[in-house]
Amino acid sequence: MPHITRLILGVAVAGIGLQSDHADAHSLTENYLATRDRYVVEEAASFHAIETEYREMKIKYGAAAAENAMISYRQKEQQELVELQSQLSDIVGQQDLVGFEHQAKINLKTLAPNIEFGRLDGLIFRSGKDDAQALVTTDAILANWLSTADPGVPRDIATALKSELFITFAIGAPDMRTYEFAELPVMGPTGGGMSFAALGTESADETLDPPHEIYASVHRGSTIYLLWTKLSQKISTAPACEAMAQRAMQDLNRRGDAGQSWLAYRRCFASHMKDQSFYAAVLQQAQALVNRVPP
Repeated sequence: MPHITRLILGVAVAGIGLQSDHADAHSLTENYLATRDRYVVEEAASFHAIETEYREMKIKYGAAAAENAMISYRQKEQQELVELQSQLSDIVGQQDLVGFEHQAKINLKTLAPNIEFGRLDGLIFRSGKDDAQALVTTDAILANWLSTADPGVPRDIATALKSELFITFAIGAPDMRTYEFAELPVMGPTGGGMSFAALGTESADETLDPPHEIYASVHRGSTIYLLWTKLSQKISTAPACEAMAQRAMQDLNRRGDAGQSWLAYRRCFASHMKDQSFYAAVLQQAQALVNRVPP
């Protein structure tokens, strides 16, 4: 067989293989989303039914009988989450995040319409040596999630990955919100990809305490990584921002909402952060977090 013929044939076969991989990934994703949506519809109906049944059984047969019915309902939901976790594992594939355990758990807490419903579909990996965590998903799954997310969350993936509201609804605890104080200019990890990091905090309200967490995101190929960890050291507010912090505190105590004075305080914090003694160490920790994404 002439060399040029073998070359063309090899390229054609490789192209078919690549198309097959994309088709398989698309099929797995479509199957996952269809299964999840079916479970959500079923759980919504079951959730309202079990609430009514729980109240009635508690009146007729006592709290123990009612609780047994609730346990049976929760076991069914857990089985569905296990099935979705298995499907996500097939989609995401093996991940070798530096310093993270290989075992992962689905990020979804529930399929029923309660306060924990609606988190981003993905797998959570935990570090074996510190408190760092990572969520891994795909751009196709993220795009689907963004299409029905809270109206305040950007629909564009690149913009969403830098949004505090995105972090709030994707991985945040119930009744809590993530607040970004300042972007940390990190470089992408080995192997390329879009990266972003920010200094922030999770709080139930507008907090005037210095931020104590780092949030990072990496978009490489079709894979999305969200990483977060606590700061390894305490940081403080720049003296130039203390007056703004005090005014925000006064507004918060007087009106229950610090409003513009709190936003001014956060902008002041960001503008003076690079002059603070802690900045180099914080930036180094943020870069180390991004670098834990495998090449």
